Amino acid sequence: MTFLAPAAGILGAALAVPALLLLYCLKLRRRPLRVSSVLLWEQAARDLQVNVPLRMLRWSWSLLLQLLALACLLVALARPAVPGAAPAGSRIIIVVDCSASMNAADGGTGPTGTPRTRLDVARERAIELVDALGRGGSSRARAMVVALDASPRALTRFTTNLGELRDAVRAIAPTDQPDDLAAAMRLLDAIAAEADGEETDDPPVAYIVSDGGHAALSPQERRGVPARHVYAGPARAETDDPRTDNLGIVAVSAQRDPDDPALVRVFARIQNAGPREVSVAARCTLDGRVPEGGVRAVAVPAATIARDGQIEPGEAGALFAIRQSNPGAERVVVVSVNREDLLAADDAAALVLPPVWRPRMLLVAPDADAGPRPDVFLLQAVEATEPAAVRVLGAAAFESATAAALTAGADARMTPWRGYDLVILDRVAPARWPDAPTLSFGVGLPDEGVELIGPGADGPVVARVVAWQRNHPALRYVSLDTLIVAPGAALRPPAESRVDALGRASRITELVDGTLGPLLLEIEHGADAAGRSGRVLRRIAAAFPLARSNWGPDVSFPVFVANAVERLTESSGPARLAWSIDTTARLPVVAPAGARVVTARTGAEGVERSFAVSAAASGESAGLAGPFDRVGIWRLSTAVTGAVEPEIVAVNLASARESLLVARPRGALGPAGPAAGRGEGAGDGPAPREGVREVWHWFVLAALGLMSIEWFVYAWRMRA
Repeated sequence: MTFLAPAAGILGAALAVPALLLLYCLKLRRRPLRVSSVLLWEQAARDLQVNVPLRMLRWSWSLLLQLLALACLLVALARPAVPGAAPAGSRIIIVVDCSASMNAADGGTGPTGTPRTRLDVARERAIELVDALGRGGSSRARAMVVALDASPRALTRFTTNLGELRDAVRAIAPTDQPDDLAAAMRLLDAIAAEADGEETDDPPVAYIVSDGGHAALSPQERRGVPARHVYAGPARAETDDPRTDNLGIVAVSAQRDPDDPALVRVFARIQNAGPREVSVAARCTLDGRVPEGGVRAVAVPAATIARDGQIEPGEAGALFAIRQSNPGAERVVVVSVNREDLLAADDAAALVLPPVWRPRMLLVAPDADAGPRPDVFLLQAVEATEPAAVRVLGAAAFESATAAALTAGADARMTPWRGYDLVILDRVAPARWPDAPTLSFGVGLPDEGVELIGPGADGPVVARVVAWQRNHPALRYVSLDTLIVAPGAALRPPAESRVDALGRASRITELVDGTLGPLLLEIEHGADAAGRSGRVLRRIAAAFPLARSNWGPDVSFPVFVANAVERLTESSGPARLAWSIDTTARLPVVAPAGARVVTARTGAEGVERSFAVSAAASGESAGLAGPFDRVGIWRLSTAVTGAVEPEIVAVNLASARESLLVARPRGALGPAGPAAGRGEGAGDGPAPREGVREVWHWFVLAALGLMSIEWFVYAWRMRA
């Protein structure tokens, strides 16, 4: 036991104890009184024998009881406290881990026999800390509650209201997010900095209630608020096997076969955190149905323990080849393992499989007597890519439609390239370049500052290829060794990067270099002048028309056209690959005009989240949705008529660390010690002091009890 105010107790004893003893040494002063006989007052006769101012101290039960009562009051005045019985400090931050691993059902059983999660245990530990604050005496510490997941957040401010703190702890809901202890430490530092102006020199102390399965902090991240780890995992000794019986899907992907879009290959990586090998049936479903080839038997090896005590999980892969009956429709693919374990959030992983998408193309060609006349090799190569539609438009019709759409009062959205994903310009240089991806042949790009140059004044010059970027997406599997352009031509890029009217900075890449200069260029607009990223707009320009080269009938030309179409339209169309997000991500959404809130729902329990959107320049509403803190298939909707894009979102845990379910009684706040905090074990500074609980009120109650006993003794003596 320690004393928080020993000086007050010593000073009180120096004044009160001599005063009490002096009262017992003073002679009683009597006034004269006539009585019929002193035999009726024997005590008075004994008092008459005292004829000196002071008398010797006499022992009595009253004196003993009064001294004991006075001693209890003096001890209470010195503020006795029991070390380690309550949180330390005058400002306490209780951090409760509610990440995915805290949903593991290995926290024992509840009163009704149902299994408890680690979060249930963490809530109990946190409420015990709050209750301990209530036993802290008159100098009760102020406390606040912080929830720890991927986005740590404060649930209360510093308060002495124990009921508010208990309600905040009980209101912490489970999530399927990984924890971010480093972000929590930064939040605690910000809280401490905000509280620096308060009238106390005692810094805040954090108590992190968790299973200790955090990523280890660096020495820099451990500096700041002193922190202690309060274990809230399964009952486990240091010598127990730290491996946990859990099987989880930590990665999943899917891709269509390029030659057969209806054939979808799905791959899943399964992790085993347990001490034994597990054979499990992995299942792949397509919109809730198991297609042919949708079940695989997988043997996942056991986790191993390295020499440094770290757990290396066992891993195995499952590959499915399933066939979609309607590749033109969006589907949901779910991979799951048919096994019950401690954590349900990682037993399944989902993907949104987009429909097979083909671009719509507009081909602008020179006019002839019978109409537009595109190059035959170019038209055949474009049709070989199997687009959704190809429209051939003459140069005059293209220019007139553009001029009509851009005249005063006309709707600019009615331009001829409206609704097309790619514009191909065959020997046509428009007065206004389309605000869409373009592939051009035999023209310059004046809006981009790119000039078209021909051979010198000495006559036709043959241009040959000097080098080309073989690894560029537009030139994969393309051989240009035999390409000849006669008469030769080249494109001259500007000396420096330019910014267009929309504030987008351009980046020019030389794809093919010829004897006269660049034969093929790529121009990209992917950021505005302020550096904000946006939709990538690309243009690929060839310095020569196909008729002036031998490239058209060459086998490499259709390959180039297919590559160029894919390159130019990859940011225009929907996602080509199956996609999903984790529980920490946010994704852009587009809602109908007038919508202000997007509502997301998932699961049979009807978990619901709402996200704000605002009006965009296109007239629709746009914003960011997420993060989605629970795994599953979320469906987005609004109160306004119309669909939200995307309408379905697949959210997975996809965290190998959370699926490992590591439970460390010593935590991950420092390299050593059950209460490793700021620099403990690393020499960064003093560790937080032991907590104390004041017990002065027990000594006050003891003093009252002794005084009551003394009164009964006095009353009994007077009666006698």
